[in-house]
Amino acid sequence: EKIIEEFLELYKENEKIKKEKEALEKELRKYKNPNTPPSANQHLKPAFSKAVEVKPHRRGAPAGHAGTNKPKIETSNERHIFGKECPNCQSKSLEVIGQKVQQQEEIPPEIQPEAVNITRDICQCNKCNLKFLARDNQTPL
Repeated sequence: EKIIEEFLELYKENEKIKKEKEALEKELRKYKNPNTPPSANQHLKPAFSKAVEVKPHRRGAPAGHAGTNKPKIETSNERHIFGKECPNCQSKSLEVIGQKVQQQEEIPPEIQPEAVNITRDICQCNKCNLKFLARDNQTPL
């Protein structure tokens, strides 16, 4: 009987120690710094749902919005930049899948802008399937 009483006493003490340990571990998980705002400890806050459901929507301008772009200058000066090799794997096996037209204005000291229409190849590497714009190392993208 004495052994059973001792066992029950130890069992209760063990349960008490386990609860204490759990509370201390929870306390250790907190980042205790007086300069840390309460919002920084997201993992300690209970999960709750918002009272008002916000409908997800696409950010930015509405579909079909024309936007505001600088008008292109009419010019006869044109240059075409061809894709020579893949910038990723340096493979020469390329396929042109499109073109991108860009206008670069070169403004000399007399402030008479000289426009150059640049057509860049949009290429896809047949080896690594990387899609990229052709570059000539003198024209900015």
